[in-house]
Amino acid sequence: LIDVTGIVRTVLTQPSFDATMSFAELPLTVGNDQIAIRDGQFELSGNTDELVIERGEAAVFGGRIRAVGSVDLQAGMAAVLKITGENLDPATLHPDLNGRLGFDLHVDARSMDEVDVVLDRLSGEFLGTLVTGTGSALLREGLVEQVALDLRSGQNQLELSGSIEPEFSGELQLNAPELATLWPGVEGSLEGAGRISGTLEEPVALIRLAGSD
Repeated sequence: LIDVTGIVRTVLTQPSFDATMSFAELPLTVGNDQIAIRDGQFELSGNTDELVIERGEAAVFGGRIRAVGSVDLQAGMAAVLKITGENLDPATLHPDLNGRLGFDLHVDARSMDEVDVVLDRLSGEFLGTLVTGTGSALLREGLVEQVALDLRSGQNQLELSGSIEPEFSGELQLNAPELATLWPGVEGSLEGAGRISGTLEEPVALIRLAGSD
């Protein structure tokens, strides 16, 4: 059940509105799992040119996600959003993945087919180890055209950069001396590097890995 209340104003020929929206629970499918989004609260304003999200938040993954931003209704649904997550628990997806994570995410959608996503911050704790990360991605027509990612969990680090269009061009670096902090039941260490090329239909990967214990 979604509840919406609001006020519509007309100034000269430009109608505008202020509204609030709330819901108790909405289903969300993540892979094969059903996750419930609860206690949604939104404050909206705008006119025929722009929709402004003054406040948006909901409870999900054991924590809360908040969003503010605006949508340009005249420019092909262009949008600028800031999304923040706090106290998110990976155990809601898999019972052995205990942790508490937070993130700051910026989304700049110049159109529905061209979206910039910047991960300003990933931080928290995962399986008893501190986690940090930053990254960015450019999505064009549903494909990740460019991506850069730097993730660290304790002494482990993964760096990934590259693009998909017009051809694959990517590199990765992995240094994981503490695999036990990445997944329950895994032990030992792993390090390596790789390069990806080719096309989406015929990708080519050259990866060298060294592991022990």
